[in-house]
Amino acid sequence: MWSRNASRGSNMKWPLLYSMFLMLFFCCSRVSSSGTAEYGVGFNLALDYGTASIWYANGTVVDVVKLDGGSAYKQLMRSASAEPYKPILPAEPTRGLLGSMFLQGHLPSWTAAEIVDHDAEAITWMLKGLKGATEAYVEGRLTDVRISSPFHVPYQGWLDNALRTSVESLDLRYLGPRRGSTTISGIYGLEGQCHPDPYATPDQRESDDPPKMYLALDYSSAGLSVALVDEDCGIVEALREFRNATLGAGSDFPGKREDMTRQLTHLMRPIDKWYPEIGDYKVSVEISELVLLGESTEDALLHEVLLEVFGSNYENLKFRSDKRAKLHHPLFAGSRAVAQGCQRQLEYELTWEWNEQFKWWVPKTNQTGQQMWWWPFKRSS
Repeated sequence: MWSRNASRGSNMKWPLLYSMFLMLFFCCSRVSSSGTAEYGVGFNLALDYGTASIWYANGTVVDVVKLDGGSAYKQLMRSASAEPYKPILPAEPTRGLLGSMFLQGHLPSWTAAEIVDHDAEAITWMLKGLKGATEAYVEGRLTDVRISSPFHVPYQGWLDNALRTSVESLDLRYLGPRRGSTTISGIYGLEGQCHPDPYATPDQRESDDPPKMYLALDYSSAGLSVALVDEDCGIVEALREFRNATLGAGSDFPGKREDMTRQLTHLMRPIDKWYPEIGDYKVSVEISELVLLGESTEDALLHEVLLEVFGSNYENLKFRSDKRAKLHHPLFAGSRAVAQGCQRQLEYELTWEWNEQFKWWVPKTNQTGQQMWWWPFKRSS
């Protein structure tokens, strides 16, 4: 294991530098003496509530809290679910303490108007609650967290920007959001293994796990989010998804069951795939696994719809889904998955660091100050 403190000065300055290092190193977990990240923290932001979980290095998981969101938070998440790609609006300046905006250039700085991002403000209250509850449990300060949501958050879109602003306002490092339907594949054992060793002889070659598709449903009183997910050699991709705030467990209207059945059936229509020497080809969707997430996974109407959609295969899918639910409760599966990802990233960062020259992660230096490379670090000119 390479030392994290190598090449940080002389032995005389060691205590001071070590203290500074502990203060400045971005870490949402305590680091044990063995050089492992003790725990990682994950938050899941659902349509009308949020959850927080802690994933420890030994595999132990603690579900800290579930918080119901306020009206501004619920309105924001519904808007994000319905319009993930809406244009980014400039933040709104508030009126200064001493009058209109045109006077601000002639007034002291302490009277200046503040820029308010209402989207970030709505999220901040939820994140404050989740962060405070987690810090109370670990009896320490958090500086990193991973976040998941039931739907895709476009990179540098309006919600991504609001999340970044909110997270950084709480002195947390922003690691980007994750889609719950795909990030749960790790904790649920849905990631296959492949062994692409070109030098292995036939008797040495291990068989690869077959690719599979699974259907992930996040169901709560606020709405239904469904994703058709493809997994191959540990690579997970959402092929299709739909979200509907009117089909949540909290709504009841004539024709709801038919609407849910129609939406799920349409989602699982044949997909287009490209094969060498064949070209585009329609592939029927065969669901290998069913993943249920959220607070309303036991809803009777939901299971009536699933029985109608899957037919005779429903009982097998439900049996395996129930086994996974006993291991990781559907309500906290999203926050658990990103907490595991947070812990793994922190552990990775103990031995790897970002290199601006190569724009890539490289091994940290060992105790002699040399990097652990099997090829030259710098190319000779």
